[in-house]
Amino acid sequence: MRASSRFTIVLAALTVAGCGGGCSGPSEARATSSSTQRTEASGAEARDEPAIEADPGPVPVLRITGAVDRYDRSVDLRVENRGTEEVELRARLAVEKQGGGGWEAAPAGLSLRDSCAAEAPACITLAPGAVYIPPAWTGKLGAGQDDAQCACEGCERAPAGTYRVVVTSCSGAHRVEGEPIVLPD
Repeated sequence: MRASSRFTIVLAALTVAGCGGGCSGPSEARATSSSTQRTEASGAEARDEPAIEADPGPVPVLRITGAVDRYDRSVDLRVENRGTEEVELRARLAVEKQGGGGWEAAPAGLSLRDSCAAEAPACITLAPGAVYIPPAWTGKLGAGQDDAQCACEGCERAPAGTYRVVVTSCSGAHRVEGEPIVLPD
């Protein structure tokens, strides 16, 4: 059997079986430009072919909330896995503010970590039914990599308005927006 025929059969099998755990998009194999795999072309020859991207898995079923303290405007965050499967999430969170044209990025350094003394990992794993409660958001914003959870020397009080926290799956394939958080004046 020619090498190109074997590759086509393997590719077809991966396309059919690739979504055994559930897909969030079309059931097709996708190539990535950043990595390659070696495939035998004939005998001793080899050529580079695009690697097949791993199945990103199902969309995480999360509930992301923030309870505002009416005295100091800090926000207690909660990320709850309401799905039936374990999910891997990027520790770095995004904050968005609702504006006239929709949601816009707001500069706040937030992450899923155990305490202000702990360094944030790249990703965390959340079991079904588990709730993750990171250090509170101070209700402040700051440009760059300032830490709006703990000691944010370059931060300023966030303007009053409606915000939300956004969590991304560790693979980067899924994004889950949290419930609106209203910061008062």
